[in-house]
Amino acid sequence: MVNEEAAKVAAWYWDSRIANIVFAIFSNTANNYNILITGNSGVGKTTYAYYGLKVGYIKHSWPPGAA
Repeated sequence: MVNEEAAKVAAWYWDSRIANIVFAIFSNTANNYNILITGNSGVGKTTYAYYGLKVGYIKHSWPPGAA
């Protein structure tokens, strides 16, 4: 079961550029893509990458059993 906070995070990242790129790569509509994430220390670069990858994979797998 997904809690409300997790649903908010997924919704925030759902249409992010990184999630859409990951989705396209998993769906074989993009062969290769480079992503550069820049910023100062402590601003959330690793978090952005983690959740972007995770939500992109979820988008590819949604709805469950469709893939």
